[in-house]
Amino acid sequence: MLLGVFGCLLATSFCDKAASLAFRSDFVPKISAADRPAQTHDKLQDFVDIYDELNDNIDMYVDRKDDIRKPLKTVIEADAEFQAKLKAFQDSLTASKEDTKPFEFVLRNAVDDLNDSAQDHRKLLDEQEQAAKNRKKHKGDKQQQ
Repeated sequence: MLLGVFGCLLATSFCDKAASLAFRSDFVPKISAADRPAQTHDKLQDFVDIYDELNDNIDMYVDRKDDIRKPLKTVIEADAEFQAKLKAFQDSLTASKEDTKPFEFVLRNAVDDLNDSAQDHRKLLDEQEQAAKNRKKHKGDKQQQ
């Protein structure tokens, strides 16, 4: 289980670093304006790839029926942070439609993935909390017998 906590925290940390780079329109001032859309695309794709890896890790622990409530709480907090950063990034885009075209699809994909996953993470935490209550109740019932 420690690996599960560590794995989720590590993936969350990597997502945060990728988000910090991707969700800033001025992320690398030394890059020419002409190269910035392609670089933004690549950084957004890095974030999506790492975030997908985080979700794969969560799925693995769920399939093993591990109790991942603690790391899930951290992931849910990170989801909210990533959503805020992504929203701020979208709001800060002042480039013309042509400048955003190279990363428009991956940006939309990041928003959709993040929103869907955040909802799934909250639902999973609720399910895990309910399962823990049921285990505790079932354990108490066995002790009374």
